[in-house]
Amino acid sequence: MIQIRRSEVRPFTGKQVELVTTFADQAVIAIENVRLFTELQARNRDLTATGEILRVIASSPTDLQRVFDTIAVNAWRLLRGWGALVVRFDGQLLHMAAFSGGGRRSEEERVRELRERFPRHANRETFNGAVILDGDVRQIADIETDEKWSYLRPPCQEPRLARESGSPDAP
Repeated sequence: MIQIRRSEVRPFTGKQVELVTTFADQAVIAIENVRLFTELQARNRDLTATGEILRVIASSPTDLQRVFDTIAVNAWRLLRGWGALVVRFDGQLLHMAAFSGGGRRSEEERVRELRERFPRHANRETFNGAVILDGDVRQIADIETDEKWSYLRPPCQEPRLARESGSPDAP
């Protein structure tokens, strides 16, 4: 909306109204251009991250750790999450493959804590076990109120986390 005032009591002419309408139309076009440009930038970030992962795979075909680390860093950065955990499944056990992020404590501290939890048997009582065994993408709408996955709350107290997501297509 564009609002104009004048100091004297006199109606605006048709040409003036038409000019303001043109300005409003141009503002709508500019807003749409910004939206499209923002979407394009986001898509480029996604493609850049995907390209980075593919470059690492191509340049290090035998260095899985480097690939897993790159996936974790890019997932954490792109999705702006609290942290990103890559879990590898060997058919029986879940293994921590990589981690990035993790709140206020140092990343090294988080990695140490996570390494103490792995390897572990895959079961549907853990979030990552359920995602891998059931083979579907899952999201926890609100970790603070979800009873099934309440064990996830303690490491998530800083800062407050609202969502958890998992995809079975990881290693």
